[in-house]
Amino acid sequence: MGASLIKKLRELCQVVSSEGQGHNAAVILASPGLTNIVVDNEAFTQELVSWLGEHEGGQFHLLSAIVDGIPASLSSKKTPSEGIAVLRGPSDVILPQLGNPEFLRDRRDHDTVGALSFSGLGDPSSSTIAVPLTRTIFHNARPSTLIASRFDLTTPGTPRLIESGEAVRQHINLADSTVSGGKSSRRQPHLWLPLTSVSSSRKVTESFGNILRRLDHDGKSSPASSELEANIGTIRKAILDASPEVETALPGVWAVVDPTPGETINFRNWQIDHPRDVDMVSGGGGWGDKAGLLSLDPETSPFAASEEENMRNLFGIGGASDYAPVGSEVQFFVPDLVAGESHPHDSHGLLFGVSRYDPGTTTAAEPLVDQQEADIAVTPGRFGVLCEEGIYVSGEDARPFKLSVPGSLVSIP
Repeated sequence: MGASLIKKLRELCQVVSSEGQGHNAAVILASPGLTNIVVDNEAFTQELVSWLGEHEGGQFHLLSAIVDGIPASLSSKKTPSEGIAVLRGPSDVILPQLGNPEFLRDRRDHDTVGALSFSGLGDPSSSTIAVPLTRTIFHNARPSTLIASRFDLTTPGTPRLIESGEAVRQHINLADSTVSGGKSSRRQPHLWLPLTSVSSSRKVTESFGNILRRLDHDGKSSPASSELEANIGTIRKAILDASPEVETALPGVWAVVDPTPGETINFRNWQIDHPRDVDMVSGGGGWGDKAGLLSLDPETSPFAASEEENMRNLFGIGGASDYAPVGSEVQFFVPDLVAGESHPHDSHGLLFGVSRYDPGTTTAAEPLVDQQEADIAVTPGRFGVLCEEGIYVSGEDARPFKLSVPGSLVSIP
């Protein structure tokens, strides 16, 4: 690991550790190129703990995870760079279920890709975001990497590893934490969906589970895919004009469903009342009863669900479609692939989102090489994660949904 990066990381950890006495736990999220350094290097891990626990005694808990990306500058048009995000707080607060046997990896989970869930994101406090971890099979032979460790700090400057275990999931509470050198104020969540419309808003006249059957077109019930099929040539040309490099890898079409059309959106209940977006996984073509059907992505969680939960997610409690109920409105979009010069949420402290679409990149990150100190940016007061697959949003009274639009974001100032 380069000396410049070590110096910057030490500065960041020492700032974080000085701001919260009694904070005996930390969460470290790192991008794939840092796997062999942050997670699999025992000597460096001990040094990291000594920095983070410099003002603590007793025991210190460290949760380390490898994720797809760390949000840096949201306005940059470049592929997200390698990075580390640091969160610190009391172990019983930020890691309330640490050590839960159900979260530990066992033989049944030998191929399972793990995930993290986050709460304490502001108002409503019951909001939860789940983020799948990145696949690290080519980095360290693990399907994914999530390590929970406990250290003894009774000897100053010499952390001693007490125990360490591999997990497949962990919940993180952000309600009382120090975020990379600053406190987050936990204000209203903001939802950013960079989308370009490719259809008019249409009322759903017939649906079944996650299947859109028919939509209203000027008072006439028509096959759900008819407008998209008629416009697909125009859609493709518009995408290619904006980004010629996507010629062989179109990013897909998203449906934004508004379950309560005509009502004013209440942003304080952003999960419940805000339109939800769902990725279309297939549709169009066919004949007979299958003509014109559109299938919406049924996934609402990265965690394995029971058959009962899957049925409830598909058909709702009353048996009607919960994805696109009759009477709701749906509109189709493609991602806005042109990054603006500035991003409205670039200064927000908590960021959870989807990596920007970039067909020129690969998922296998190369190990990080040394960089000049001037090339390494430290952003105090920021914590978050980017996922290529998408993030999952849920709440006690909210309809769970998967946020998968490239460049989309949930952020809290």
